[in-house]
Amino acid sequence: MKSVALIVTFNRLEKLKLCWAVTAQQSFDYVVIVNNASSDGTQEWLNGLNDRRLHLLHCEENLGGAGGFKKGASYIADNISADWVFIYDDDAWPQDNIIETFSNLNQHSDYDAFACKVVNTRNELCKMNLPWVRFPKTFRENVDYRQSSQEYVVNPERCENVITFSFVGVIIRYKTLVNNLSSIYEGLFIYFDDVYFSAHLSAAGHKIQYTPEIYFVHDVPDTTSNDMAAWKVYYLIRNMLLDKKLMGENAPFTFAFKAARVAKYAMLTLKQTRKVNYIRYFMKGIADGICGRTGRRH
Repeated sequence: MKSVALIVTFNRLEKLKLCWAVTAQQSFDYVVIVNNASSDGTQEWLNGLNDRRLHLLHCEENLGGAGGFKKGASYIADNISADWVFIYDDDAWPQDNIIETFSNLNQHSDYDAFACKVVNTRNELCKMNLPWVRFPKTFRENVDYRQSSQEYVVNPERCENVITFSFVGVIIRYKTLVNNLSSIYEGLFIYFDDVYFSAHLSAAGHKIQYTPEIYFVHDVPDTTSNDMAAWKVYYLIRNMLLDKKLMGENAPFTFAFKAARVAKYAMLTLKQTRKVNYIRYFMKGIADGICGRTGRRH
């Protein structure tokens, strides 16, 4: 089984160093790192690495997570032959012996992708990376989802068929990735690119399994603060509203879902320290989402 790791990085050199230290110890056949025009010494540090498996892509501009993964996947399609692609961010890393563990679990599988369990550095479940088993459709289902999401996202402790995955900790067949490159929407810049890509795969009949026996560690902050960078709410709203434009009849979100999510972000205005800036990006996200504008716009 030939394997390739695909990692995207931007201005997180210290976290990338840890990511690389763990990755380098794994038995990947290839490692592709996409550097999104980092300005913190990442390029110089990467260029100093000596590993025959390593392929470096230095971008001239920041393409975001969506553009970075699209660029890396396209490079793999054109330059590397493998069986499986392991995808994760620069602030994440795989469990020890992930190739061997995956190979043993996957000997007779007909799945096209595996969504892995994702935990933080305290070994706590990262709920943000849990895949969906179904999307809430009706207004009532969206109310139920807000109260308890357990009917809509995977049970984190058991294997289960899912309809989405996160780009933090997914293992995907090389041919499945290569044949569906056009459905990684680089214009999203950040957020929802993995949801839409995996939802496209599910709609096309590809089988995805959540597999808790394999895990990744995601080095996310230990915080419950609702005070977020204003530019983040822009992409969260805009990209959610773009689902119909990008996916047509396979768009995953109903009007009820989108209305509930926009209302949630509106209420978070009260908890922001820079309310005016937050409101500006909030409104811009709605406008650009309705008008179908993509790309980096912050």
